[in-house]
Amino acid sequence: MGVFQAVCSRAWALTRPYYLESDEKWKARALLAAIIALNLGLVYMAVLFNDWNKLFYDALQDKKADVFWTQLGRFTYLAFAFIIMAVYRFYLTQLLEMRWRAWMTRHYLQRWLANHAFYQLELARFTKQTNVDKANPDNPDQRIQEDISQFTSATISVTMGLLNSVVTLLSFWVFCGVVGRLCLHISRQPIQHTGLYGVDGGAVLRGGQRADALHRQAPDPAQF
Repeated sequence: MGVFQAVCSRAWALTRPYYLESDEKWKARALLAAIIALNLGLVYMAVLFNDWNKLFYDALQDKKADVFWTQLGRFTYLAFAFIIMAVYRFYLTQLLEMRWRAWMTRHYLQRWLANHAFYQLELARFTKQTNVDKANPDNPDQRIQEDISQFTSATISVTMGLLNSVVTLLSFWVFCGVVGRLCLHISRQPIQHTGLYGVDGGAVLRGGQRADALHRQAPDPAQF
């Protein structure tokens, strides 16, 4: 638990300046709120599709032509709404990642170039010190270019994935609790799916190991 808290603390320390202190903070918050709203909307669409499946296949089983055609028309606007929301979520997510990455790159470039910090870092690398590789960062320019890209992309991806998993889990449990009779028609698939979502959410805890491996691998191609 201590390692997880340390990772969250470091991630928040890198995230806080853009969303709370930068000159783009209001635009960033608006984009983030829109992405969260679209994610919640897509979860709601999944619940509607689940209800549609029940009504549509019941109509096929009972040979109710009027209900069949009604649900077929309903699927048209459900699918249209889902596509629109999914496309806008992808677009806004990419836009937020690019704006966040551009701001962080400018911010850390200014810190790297200010007061000849880049010169002092390079000088420290070649100065004979104990544990010099551990005490000083290697290839700061590559860290700014590559690590910021990975950080912004992974942070948004993991955060939104965890949000989707939790909300989907709760939504289907509530849906099945309120309309318990649906479980007889869908062979308990929502319960199984929610269990899978919970397992997928637990994969977040394994992300630190992959990040460490990527960090150790990055200096080799850079120095080559």
